[in-house]
Amino acid sequence: MTNALFINRNLRRVLPLVAMLVVGLLTPAVTAQPFREFPPHLPPTFSNVPLNGGRVHSIAVSPTDRDHIIASHQFGGLWQTVNGGRTWYHLNGLQGVFITDVAYASDGRTVIATVQRDTKTVNGGGIWVSRNEGETWEQASDGSGTVPVTVGGMTRTGAWGISYAPDDPNRIYVGTDYGVAISTNNGASWSHRLLESTGPAAFSIQGLPRNRAITVTRQAIYLKEADDVWRVIRRGWFSAGWQYIDDGFKNIDVSPYDYDKVFILQNYNTLLLYEVTADSWTEIPLPGGGSRGPFVRAARGTTGPQSIDLFVGLGVALYKASCADMTCVRSLRCGSAPSSCDWRPIGRTEGVHDDSGHLGLDAQKRPVMYGSDGGLFKPQNAEATSWTLASPGGSGMNSYQMTSLAGTNYPRGMSGPSLYFATQDNAIWASPDGGRTWPNSDCAEGWHMQTWHQATSAADPVARVGYGSTGCWAGPRISDANLLNQRDSVAWRSTTGGAAYVTYESFLLSPLNWMRFEDGRYFSIDRTVGNWSLAMSTDNLERWREVGTTLLNPNSSVLKSGASGGAVTTYATFEGSLRDPSDNPRIAFHRMRDVLRTSPGTIIEDNLLYLPDRGNLGIRATEFDWHPIYGVDPNNPNFLIAPDVVNGRVWKSISGGDTWFPDDALTDLATQGGRLLLYDGHPYRLQVTEIAFSPYERNLIMVGTRDAGVIYSDNGGNTWQPIVGSEAMRYVTGFFFTPNGQVYVSTYGRGLWKIDMWWRWQEVPIIPICGFSYGDCIVRLRPEAGVNVIRDFPWKEHNVLIVRGGRVNGLVRSGDQVKSITVTPGSFYKFYAVEKQALPEITESQQGAGFQDDPAAEFALKNGEVITGVIFKGGVAVGYLTNKVEFKPDEEPIAPKPGKEVPGDKPGSGLPYLSISTQSHIGPGVVQTGGVVHLVGRGFIQGTPAEVLLDGQTLAQVTADKDGHVAYTVKVDDKLSLGQHRVEVVQKTQQGERKALATFVKVRGQDRFDRQ
Repeated sequence: MTNALFINRNLRRVLPLVAMLVVGLLTPAVTAQPFREFPPHLPPTFSNVPLNGGRVHSIAVSPTDRDHIIASHQFGGLWQTVNGGRTWYHLNGLQGVFITDVAYASDGRTVIATVQRDTKTVNGGGIWVSRNEGETWEQASDGSGTVPVTVGGMTRTGAWGISYAPDDPNRIYVGTDYGVAISTNNGASWSHRLLESTGPAAFSIQGLPRNRAITVTRQAIYLKEADDVWRVIRRGWFSAGWQYIDDGFKNIDVSPYDYDKVFILQNYNTLLLYEVTADSWTEIPLPGGGSRGPFVRAARGTTGPQSIDLFVGLGVALYKASCADMTCVRSLRCGSAPSSCDWRPIGRTEGVHDDSGHLGLDAQKRPVMYGSDGGLFKPQNAEATSWTLASPGGSGMNSYQMTSLAGTNYPRGMSGPSLYFATQDNAIWASPDGGRTWPNSDCAEGWHMQTWHQATSAADPVARVGYGSTGCWAGPRISDANLLNQRDSVAWRSTTGGAAYVTYESFLLSPLNWMRFEDGRYFSIDRTVGNWSLAMSTDNLERWREVGTTLLNPNSSVLKSGASGGAVTTYATFEGSLRDPSDNPRIAFHRMRDVLRTSPGTIIEDNLLYLPDRGNLGIRATEFDWHPIYGVDPNNPNFLIAPDVVNGRVWKSISGGDTWFPDDALTDLATQGGRLLLYDGHPYRLQVTEIAFSPYERNLIMVGTRDAGVIYSDNGGNTWQPIVGSEAMRYVTGFFFTPNGQVYVSTYGRGLWKIDMWWRWQEVPIIPICGFSYGDCIVRLRPEAGVNVIRDFPWKEHNVLIVRGGRVNGLVRSGDQVKSITVTPGSFYKFYAVEKQALPEITESQQGAGFQDDPAAEFALKNGEVITGVIFKGGVAVGYLTNKVEFKPDEEPIAPKPGKEVPGDKPGSGLPYLSISTQSHIGPGVVQTGGVVHLVGRGFIQGTPAEVLLDGQTLAQVTADKDGHVAYTVKVDDKLSLGQHRVEVVQKTQQGERKALATFVKVRGQDRFDRQ
């Protein structure tokens, strides 16, 4: 693949792990691209709930190496680790949003995956096979990997559970919407069988010895005999869950000692033991549950040669029962009192997140990894009763299901921007420093994060945040900047005649001005009932007043606004009385002109603005947030963009919705030339999922999609372009723009990303190089560069990396070849390359990977210079660009004028920064107990005391010397915990606070980091 995000999986294994493990603030390695993954390194818990990733569906452990694990994440696709969870990477070869099950073959190389129906015109649902452990995927060449049309006429079908036969490595069984698929050649081809003439779908399935198998549908359990005849062995109702996969697909397992003993979950209350030879059933009572689809796993016990540990995921909770033998299993009990139940819960106290997903067992049938709504966990003891995170921060895992994204930018010199995102079941988070750290949260789920995009400081009232929330606190919430001072947003009236008034999330119209709906009749989340009030706050969410009413259904309305000439126009969506061709209510716009000065009054049907040709707005779905998708230009409220799920096209209006015209170019990109559907019958399969206008670059519009990546226009929608390779950003749910061209992107299942829109003119060369770099740029060349005069340097024959808004702080080579370059977090970097195949990896790190005895090391420390570029040829570094001062990402650098001092020449005149080094044989920025961390601070004011803080606690006071330097040594002892630590030097002066920070990582004595 040409897109450098898709790095060969095997190559990742041998590239220097310093690029992913050695330092604390690392993101997955990304080469020179306009976008990159930006996984948030969250604390390990929120409100004592463990978390480290998004919802997990299935876990497959390699039978040949238990450190090789593949996990299927809901909406996030497949993730793999080859080192037991230390690092993870996404299997981009199968770019499905909804991959159900995954299973290894006995060879450890073949992997089978099942996929639900997708948005491709030619449905990609069905059965997929990889022969190289997940790197590339294909369906059977004869087309048999596609599931047939069902008896009931379902044409867009998918597949569910997978099971290999225990005595035949080439025989595979898969449950499908049609019935059962069987392969006898390890997935090369498939035959599809109906279970009965009525054609029930098979969900969970289990292969048995001697050409037999057992499967479960909603209403029956079927046994396949050796003659390929499926017969009903038990009827009943075998459906327990209520989620999108509502029947479960991992509800069958067998004894680790005897395939004759089959465990089948009937529901949350009953586990069935079926003994095949005896054709006998035992009903085993369970504690009950709810929420997630259930699963059962039978593992080898730890108390005897025939001991067995049964694990059942019962929705919210995971339970375990331990037995010495099958006699014990048959007599398991569970009364109403905890003391009378043999099933013991495994939850937060034991180190796992609620809402169970699946448990992966190795070839010896021992627990290896568990997945839930909070990501992945691994056992800390043989009994699997104590668990820890299996994809910790810095591992590369980027699977959070983010429902929305917001942020606030601040003036130069502040640590921002403040960033916010809300998730499914993994809290609402805030970062005060542009995503480097995420210290503040609210729980447990949220949506519609809103705050004004620009503020003077964190104390500025326009930095206040509004959002919807469920879980710990239900309803609308507000907070100050960075989620401080969290509180409920009260209704403008609480009761009338004893009836409660339910409020919903607030929407920002303009600084300090908000609007929302309130249900005036019933305390119910059903928005189809009630007299609706439209309330407004003009004092930043403090007080509210009624400004309008309606009997129309707002249909989870999202209010969007634009301003022109000082007048704010706001749009809301409602279900009107008109119907679309499928007899669904048509969602239409209501336009409110000059809303801050004119009351909307009573909103009636006659005021609604519909899409043309009986069109209908689409609804985008996440767990608790279902809302229509459309965009409004904040600077021109007459300009609207909206996808139409009836006509399969995107419309634009320049008249505020009075008239519409099709945008065929945007439709074509969103559907990839007709290869994707704009809509496929369910809110989870709406193609256009987010539309956003930049508040800084008037003509920049970003469109996020479910499967087609990110599309943009920089001329106000006249023409559109895709960001090539951005299909990796599946199910986009939010954009946040910064004034320096960085755009943060949230996704539902593929975490957080960053796009550098500043460099979308990437192929335009800027010469001379030094004229591009800000400050007093100096070119330093190695003697072997063979160039004596700088002005004669043959720029066109070299690759050049230029870093703006940061610096180079590390370079790793293998022999003479540059393999990896580290830059400070938040840097803008760009290659001007003639040898694109020889580009090294670029990673971000506060400390850097060091320079491995390179001459650049002295440049980085000489006269306060920092490296802002690397010149190399044939993969060999031949020179460097250095500057007198490092510019921070939030600053707009200014080139010095002749005769003026360059910023940073005098102590205290530039921005301070810390250099950090450790006495360690492991790697830069890494230290063990007994080691030391050396700090050298630069850019401080002479003679003024400064505090040294470790993780926010004061260690000492130091004083800057005449050159503006401070120095301090931190000794690392047993009291300092493992993991990342933050060091700050803070100097308070009459002109304000000067602060610099750095981080290091403490590791155990046995930890090692490969550096090749």
